[in-house]
Formats: sequence, C-alpha cells, structure tokens
Amino acid sequence: MKEGEIFALVGESGCGKSTTAMSIMRLVPKNCTITGGQIIFRGKDLVKLKEKEMSSVRGKEIGMIFQNPLDSLNPVYPVGIQVSEAVLLDRVPRDEAWKKVVEIFKDVKIPDPAERARSYPHELSGGMRQRVMIAMMLSRNPKLLIADEPTTALDVTIQAQILEIIKDLKDTFGTSILVITHDFGIVAELADRVGVMYAGKIVEIGSVLQIFEKPRHPYTQLLMEALPKITKKQGRLKTIPGSVPNLYELPAGCSFHPRCPKSMEICSKIAPRLKKAGEGHFFLCYRLRLTDPTENTIYFKGMDIFKAKGRELKDIRRRMSMVFQDPAASLNPRATILDSIKRPLEIYGYKKSEIKAIVEDTIEKVALGKELLNRYPHQLSGGQQQRASIARALVLKPEFMVLDEPTSALDVSVQAQILNILLEIQERYNLTYLFITHNLSVVRYVSDRIGVMYLGKIVEIAQVDEIYSSPLHPYTAGLLSSAPSLSPRGRSRKKLLLSGDPPSLINPPPGCRLYPRCPYAEKICREEIPELREVKTGHFVACHRAGELDFSGIVRW
Repeated sequence: MKEGEIFALVGESGCGKSTTAMSIMRLVPKNCTITGGQIIFRGKDLVKLKEKEMSSVRGKEIGMIFQNPLDSLNPVYPVGIQVSEAVLLDRVPRDEAWKKVVEIFKDVKIPDPAERARSYPHELSGGMRQRVMIAMMLSRNPKLLIADEPTTALDVTIQAQILEIIKDLKDTFGTSILVITHDFGIVAELADRVGVMYAGKIVEIGSVLQIFEKPRHPYTQLLMEALPKITKKQGRLKTIPGSVPNLYELPAGCSFHPRCPKSMEICSKIAPRLKKAGEGHFFLCYRLRLTDPTENTIYFKGMDIFKAKGRELKDIRRRMSMVFQDPAASLNPRATILDSIKRPLEIYGYKKSEIKAIVEDTIEKVALGKELLNRYPHQLSGGQQQRASIARALVLKPEFMVLDEPTSALDVSVQAQILNILLEIQERYNLTYLFITHNLSVVRYVSDRIGVMYLGKIVEIAQVDEIYSSPLHPYTAGLLSSAPSLSPRGRSRKKLLLSGDPPSLINPPPGCRLYPRCPYAEKICREEIPELREVKTGHFVACHRAGELDFSGIVRW
C-alpha cells in the first residue's frame, strides 16, 4: 500500500485477511511460521527483524485496532490509565501523559474527555470503547494503522462516526490505514484502493472505483452480485457455491476454480499470473476479454468471440496474440525471459522437449540472443525487451496479432529494427496485424489499410495510399496536416487545425462527435450521427459532407 492512503483488504471469512494483518505485526500464533516472502515497511523487511527490534515497531510505528474493543481493554483499569501506559513508553512524565490522553480523547471525539478517561471499559458504549482503542493507537503517532473489522459490532450510526474518525486520521495526521473488512459498504465509504483476497492470495487490486465499477476477477464480480442493495427491492440474492478452501489443502491451479462459474480446464492445472486491466488495476485470472462490450460484436474467422466459451474461447485465444506498448511493463519482472516466452506453451500443455525447440526457433526469428534467455527484463534494453514480447506472442503460431503502440517506447534506430522484424515475420507466416499507433510515419510504413478513429468510432477506412493522398474526413485531414514533416521546407505548408480538445468518451456530443472542433460543421452535423458509408470503391467515410470537401491544398504526403 501507498503512504498516506486508506487501503481496504476484503474477502470472505477464512480468506486470510486477519492472518495477513497479524503477520505484518509478527503476532501469528506459535504454531504458525512465515515461510517466505517479504513485509517491507519504510525500507525494512519486518520478517527479518529480531523480536526486540520488532517490539519497537509495534505500537510506535505500526498500531492495530481489533474487532472487539472489550476484549482488548483491561476491565480492572480506567481507560485513560490504559492509554497513558502507551504514552509513558515514550518516557513522557505522568502528568504530561495524562494531559496528552485527554487531548487525544478530544481528537477521537469522546465527549467529556477528562471524565471519560476515568471510566472503566464496562461503563462505556461499544462506540466509545472503539474510540478509546483508536486513541491508544494514536498516542504514539504510528505511520501505519491496521484496523481489523473496526466497526463490526457497532450500529450504523456509531459505525458512521468511527469511519469519519478514521478518515480524519488520514487527513489530519497523514496516517496510512489498512482496513480489513468483509463489508463492502465500509469499503465504498472509506477506501482509496482495494485488495480482494481469496484463499490467502490477492486476486484483484485497484482503486475503489475500478473495483466497484469494473471488477475483473470472477470472485470480485460474484461478491458484488451477492450484495443487497439499499437503493432497490431485489429478488433472491446471488450466492457463491461452496466455501473457501482450507489454506493447508488448496486446490491445484487457481484456488477459486472449484467455485468459479467461468472456470476452464487450464484453471484447475496452472495458477494464473497477475494481469493488468488498467492503470493500477491488476487481477489473477485466465479470462483475457478484459473489457466486456456494451453493444455490437467482434468476429474472428466467422466466430462471434463474445459468445465463445470454454474450449472454443481457448482455441480463439490460441490463434491470436498481442504485443503491448511498454515491454518492461508487459513482462513479469520476477520471471526470466525464457520463463515469459515459454509460458503460453506451458498453458496449452506442450511437452518440455517441444517447448525447448519452439522457443529456440522463435527467438531466432526475432533476433534475440540465446544468452539473454536466463536474464530478467530489467537486465535487457528496451529493444531486447520488445523482441522478447514479440517472441512470446509468436510461440503459439497465431494467425492474428494485435500490436498496441509496439514502438512508441523505443528510440528511432531500435524502432526501425522492430518494425523490420515485424514485417519480415508477417510476410513469412502470412500473419494478419492490427497495428495501433498515433505515429503517422509508422502507419504509412507498415499498413495495407487504415482505419481512422475519433472518440471511439471509426470515421474513415481506405487503402493506405488513398488515405494519405485523398482523405475525405476532416479529422483525417487534420491529423495528416498536423503531423511534423521531416523536411524543413514543409514548415510553410497550410495546416488544418482542429480547435479545442477531444470531449469525454463518457459524455460525447450529439450528432457527429467531431462537430465541436470541425471548421466545416453544419446544422446537420450537430443533430445526426453520420453513418460509415462507401463513398468510393473501398473507401468508407462517416461524414455528412464527404465528397464535397477538398483537402488537396492542405495534405501533401
């Protein structure tokens, strides 16, 4: 988690949330041991600290609020005395310690703080006792506060007060807060980021909006569907079949597969690796359709890929692959280059002898030296990393490859090498490429046909030479005329400048989406969405004025 944020750890009972918290504090039972991994706190690995060193971290640097404050408070001492004991650990005089206790009680909104400090735990309500626990943790100004189900035993009005206090801690003191809960209402109210835990592993992590609005892991989706909604009357709630497995007897492959309605054969054999769904949004699942469509469909070899399931979907995925923009981000930093390249072959059940031969053949195609296979991504240059990414995309011999800005992170000389490799591979194996880029020079070099997209819609499609010599859509003409020329003499050419900025995809303008920026817009452009129509043979345009506008004096490619 990040410094100064509220991070919520959620999941069903038995998923390991509280065990995780206890592990951070090194308070696990004696019959438990931390067998591997790291717990990095402010540059220190807490797992490696000796008990004496760890004792100085507990309370002073990391505080913890437990679920039941009555169990955590000593019934024979006034609560103020108990909080002052924590303050006295910092060698503060007793009278000053008491004054500090009263001040902290004010901070956590305990009424009549001086009087309440003399009360015994049984004389306070559940909400007041929880405030006392928060005050105790705050008394030593910890950098991290762990709150394990801090409001479970409280009614909603007191819960709301406690949540506000926790928010204030973050805003006033800059305290980082780890909230452990199974209550998604608390998560929605409180968290900046969320980690969803199942059977001891984080299966999805992202911002609170990403988790609530675009959950990617089937477990997260099912948890969301099981929630009763206060805003409307519902029928029978959806439930998740089965129960969380024993952490000592986890199933093979993905731990969730026995309960998952979207489980595939591979899910029961090989554990999935973390995938990126968006900025800061990651999940553990083999399901690769990262974004569900809201309308229309996508066909591959005559098949509607959004209707494909099980073996059919697995076969489609085998026949298509993808190379991403940032090779460093798309390669697993903890896996060697060899491990990353051979991973698709392992997933699809290839034998070890076959894998070795295929990997060696593939790296030769992309001009990646064998000596690099046992290195990690950070030990390679950007160009070498992208060659490895291309090799990984090629090992299953796909028929179709998506290349998403594959050269934008590379310098021009390395870009040239990668582009040449891609074209050689495409020609040798008759591959179909969908090449996504904003670099118009690269588009001209690699493309046969071009689709120009604006604000989520295709506005023009034609052969590459047709687009560059005779564009018919104002947006295409604006792109081409705005692109820098490699000749200084091109500075004086006339340009078509589109005014303003692209509007939001969430709230696009009515009619033609370009009309607020288009110098040629007319009344019809504001009112009607133009259809993509064939204006010339093989040349499609979505513009009400297509064919009547002349861009010949503007575009010179």
